[in-house]
Amino acid sequence: MFRSLTLLLAISTLLFSGCAVGSPFMDDTMPTFPLPEPDYTNKRIRDLRPYDDALAAFSAERTRELDALFLAATIPHIQALFASDDLTSVELVTYYVDRIRRYDIDKLNAVMELNPAALDLAAAADAARAAGEVTGPMHGIPVLLKDNIATGDGMHATAGAYALKDWQPERDAFLVQQLRDAGVIILGKANLSEWANYMDPSMPNGFSVLGGQTRHPYGPFDPLGSSSGSAVAAAANLATVTVGSETQGSIISPAKVNSVVGLKTSHGLVSGDYVIPLVDWMDVAGPIGRNVTDVAILLAAMTGVDGAGETDPALAASQATDFTQYASLEAT
Repeated sequence: MFRSLTLLLAISTLLFSGCAVGSPFMDDTMPTFPLPEPDYTNKRIRDLRPYDDALAAFSAERTRELDALFLAATIPHIQALFASDDLTSVELVTYYVDRIRRYDIDKLNAVMELNPAALDLAAAADAARAAGEVTGPMHGIPVLLKDNIATGDGMHATAGAYALKDWQPERDAFLVQQLRDAGVIILGKANLSEWANYMDPSMPNGFSVLGGQTRHPYGPFDPLGSSSGSAVAAAANLATVTVGSETQGSIISPAKVNSVVGLKTSHGLVSGDYVIPLVDWMDVAGPIGRNVTDVAILLAAMTGVDGAGETDPALAASQATDFTQYASLEAT
């Protein structure tokens, strides 16, 4: 479906984006970071209204506690806090939205859109946990998805392009179904280099018309791409873990320069169903996180065969693997 429309939509984006194709990104000078955003009017507004009450009740003292706690926390550590009633998924979602409000909106620009239902999903995860119905290590964990991955919950899937600004997919991508089955809370969508960095050779890494210019969280550096927002969001702790996609370098390059862990998966291990492609026979979705343990846990939740195409038997045999068993120097 997507493959036949990609070129047409890319051309229409140039025509209708409202962003001048020239300045400031089309000259031959070396860029100075952080890059400014061009003068344009089509950046998507990040809507925090569904979180107003929760943010108003979120104290500065608790913010400081969680800021310190999550500098080195892993998913198993977060699950231990859930189990001991020292943390809830509702509070965790609120904490991340507060960080997005403080550090991301019109600053890092890593988050394209927030899920207005995230607090309700978190409350449901908390209720299930209280009833003893924990679905696994990702239960109640907030995740950001690169904005070329479709969700059927009213959020958009745009690849950052004006031509797709109003598209709200009618269903989840298969990998999103897998994440929901694992108990994940879809927190929202991450910014990206528009059309997976294939918009124009002079477009900067991390820029999309709808998301703005993603900026490096550690200083005046290139965030690289195309999974720029996913990597920056992980580095800035705007979600526990994130999902990116890669044709060649689009996960591992931004992960490297933003000091996080990113994994380019083997083609077929994670379904490409309803992920807007650049080169569909090469593209893969993969996990990004602040440590190897979290990436291994997220990878296990993402894997799955959707039945839409042929899958290498060796990859099919890897479904439901606990990849954390390999996250040590002693593992073979």
